[in-house]
Amino acid sequence: MTKKVVSICNGKLIPLRMVSDKIFSQRLAGDGIGIVPYDSKFVSPVDGVVKIMMKGGHSMVIEQEDGANIMVHIGIQTVNLNGAGITSHIKKGQKVKVGDLLAEIDLEFMQSRKIDLTSVVLVMDPRDVKNLTTNDRGSAASGRTVIIEYEGVVTK
Repeated sequence: MTKKVVSICNGKLIPLRMVSDKIFSQRLAGDGIGIVPYDSKFVSPVDGVVKIMMKGGHSMVIEQEDGANIMVHIGIQTVNLNGAGITSHIKKGQKVKVGDLLAEIDLEFMQSRKIDLTSVVLVMDPRDVKNLTTNDRGSAASGRTVIIEYEGVVTK
């Protein structure tokens, strides 16, 4: 059964290799896509449970029912902000559905600090899924545009 991961925001899709952070562009944290957001709201790309929530609210991992871990990372180097400019709407252990609001950013604050808002959505263990494909061209609609597809998780 094919699993679909949708866009976390309205934005321009870019190949992961074009993301300025080497951890992401070299696929060291997983495989997926980059998105340059057009606005300030970020939503869940999948149904699942928030497994990991970074202190600053800039990054989270959502575990789907099939066991796949999907990372959402808002902006580049946003970890250095210690949560400033980011309002989180979820907590660890919370169940989320596609389109649920995860976080909002203060665009003026981010722009004033020249923060690269390119965000990523990753399947953290791409070797654990089959036939992963990405849609990394054009524009995406928040909570609607399919950006990643894969077939079920490989049992270990």
